[in-house]
Formats: sequence, C-alpha cells, structure tokens
Amino acid sequence: MSQDAETNEELLQTLQTGVASKEGQESGYQGQLSDAKARAASAATEQEQAKVKIAHLEKRIKEEEPRAKKAKEQNADLLKDLEVLKAQSQKLEAQLSKLGFEPGQEEAMYKQETTLQQSIRKLRQEADALKRKVANIDFNYADPTPNFDRSKVKGLVAQLFTLDKEHTAAGTALEICAGGRLYNVVVDNEVTGTQLLQGGKLRKRVTIIPLNKIAAFKASAQTIATAQKLAPGRVDLALSLVGYDDQVSAAMEYVFGNTLVCHDAETAKRVTFDQNVRMRSITLEGDSY
Repeated sequence: MSQDAETNEELLQTLQTGVASKEGQESGYQGQLSDAKARAASAATEQEQAKVKIAHLEKRIKEEEPRAKKAKEQNADLLKDLEVLKAQSQKLEAQLSKLGFEPGQEEAMYKQETTLQQSIRKLRQEADALKRKVANIDFNYADPTPNFDRSKVKGLVAQLFTLDKEHTAAGTALEICAGGRLYNVVVDNEVTGTQLLQGGKLRKRVTIIPLNKIAAFKASAQTIATAQKLAPGRVDLALSLVGYDDQVSAAMEYVFGNTLVCHDAETAKRVTFDQNVRMRSITLEGDSY
C-alpha cells in the first residue's frame, strides 16, 4: 500500500510541477505534452499542405477531363479507321493472290529491270559504235532549188546495191574492190551534181558520179569465161555478186565492173597473171593482186 501511495504521490507532483521527483523521469509529463503538441502542429501543417496538393490535383483533373474525353473519342475513331484499313488490306491481298502475285516477285522484277537496263546501255553503246563505223554513209543534203526533184539524187554507191546471203563471204573483197568509191554520190546528170555541190549544204566534201557522164568499163564476157575456166567455181566478176537497180547500172559497172573476186590467193594469182585475163583480183580474205 505504501508503494502505491508513493507512486500516486509522484504522479501528482509531476502533473502539478512538470518535474519528476525521481531520477530517470527528468522530462516529466509536461515535456511529453509539449512533444505531443509539436507533433500535432507538424501533422496539422502536413495536413494543410496535403489539402493544397489535393486542391491542385482536383483543379488539374477538371482541366484535363475534357481533353481526356476528347482523346478517348479520337482514339475510338482511330481504332475504327484502323479496322477499316485492315479490312481493305486483306481485300487487296486476296485480289493480288487471285492475280498470281507472290511475295518477293516485285524484287525479282526490279532485278530484271536492272538487267534489262544494263542490256539497253550495252546495245546503245554497240549502236553508237556502228554509227561511227558507218558514218561515211550518212548522207544528207538540203534542196538546192525550190521544188527540187530528189529522185535525181540516187544516193551513195554503198546504198545502191545489195548482197545476197549466198554471197556474204565476198563482202570484204567487194569493200576493197570499191574502195573510196563506196562513198561517191550518184546523180542523174552533171547539172544535178553542180546544184548539189553549190546549194545542197553538204556537211562534208563528196565526189559526184553523174550517170550520163560516167565512163564505165565492164570486163568482156570472153575474159570472164577464160578466168572461170582457169579456176572453175572459184572466181567471179565482182559486179555479178551484187544486186542493183538498172537505172544505176553505169555506176555499178564503174565501181565493180573490172575486178575479179577469187576464193584464195592461188586462184587470184593464176587468173591475174594469165596473158588472156590480166585483171585485178581480190581474195575473200581481202588480198589484192
């Protein structure tokens, strides 16, 4: 009982004075009360700060709510559009499948296009090379007089004859036989030739062959027959190997009428140096005797 009384007395003293009477209780209840008040004040401050944050967030919610609603509506429209596009894509894929389209086919076509373009470039280069090679037969002129009759100008010798397939082996020999005359211009008469030279605006110098003035020479049938007897089937008159129109026959005789085309050098020597022939001969390889 005495201990309980002592405890009660101590509690009463502490409550009245705020000071503990025993060691270890120096803070007393007054100190504890002060601490409690301080914590309460701090909690109140935090509560006010929280209220401010809540008010701010509520304000933002009110501001953002219409935007969120609008975004939701837009998103719904986008999703709807996406579904439409998916359906269209599936429809197109089905159509492509019916047309025989295969994945990777487009890439293969691009590769093929590249290959074709390379081939085209190569062909153009070859065509340009051929153009340069045959530049000498590119003959153009302007009408030297009003209402000029272009039929009077027959063209270059090289453009006026043909070579049958069976005689293509003689091409080199015929080219050497004709020489520079291949690029002579054949006209009907000397008047046309003069008009062409004076008013035709020719890009380069040319030699004119007037059909009415040309001094053509054609080997006799007897001489040709003699040559062919010396080498049967191995010699021909150059003129007999080409085809041409009768109206330019004089020009063709002038160019090809006095030369033999032989299969080989032995034949060429035999006929050329024969006393009864004595004609110029050219082999298929292009050797001249």
